[in-house]
Amino acid sequence: MPQDDKESLELTTQASSTEETETTEARDERKLYLDQGRTLQLAREGNQQLVEIRAASGQLEVRIKLTDEGPILQMEAVKVAVTTEEAFEIKCKTFSVEASQDTIIQTGGELKMKAEGEITLDSPEDVRLRGKIIWLN
Repeated sequence: MPQDDKESLELTTQASSTEETETTEARDERKLYLDQGRTLQLAREGNQQLVEIRAASGQLEVRIKLTDEGPILQMEAVKVAVTTEEAFEIKCKTFSVEASQDTIIQTGGELKMKAEGEITLDSPEDVRLRGKIIWLN
C-alpha cells in the first residue's frame, strides 16, 4: 500500500452474495490506516457495532463489541500495564486469572482475603506459611 493511503479513510459495504444481501443486513465498514501497517476498523454486524485494531498481519489486537447487553472488550497483547494514582477496582461475577508461569501478589501494606464461602488451596508441592505468629482459629 502506498504511504499516501495510510491516512486515507475508506468506506465500504460488503456482502458475499446478492442472495445473502437480500436476507441479511450488509456489513458496513469504515477503515483507517495507521502507522506500522495497523488498521482501525469500525463495522456493524447485525445489531452489533465493532471497533477493531488489527496488526499489519491482520491479527486482532483490540476489539470492542457494542452489544444490547453492553460493551465487550477483547485484547491480544504482548503486555498490558496499568498505573493509577489512586485505586484500581474490579467488580464482577467471576474473576479468573490463569498464568502459564508465576503469579505474584505484592503489597506495601496489608493483604486481606475474605470469602463468604470456603477457601481452597491446592498444590502438588509443599505449602509454606511464614510469619511472626500464625493464628489458626
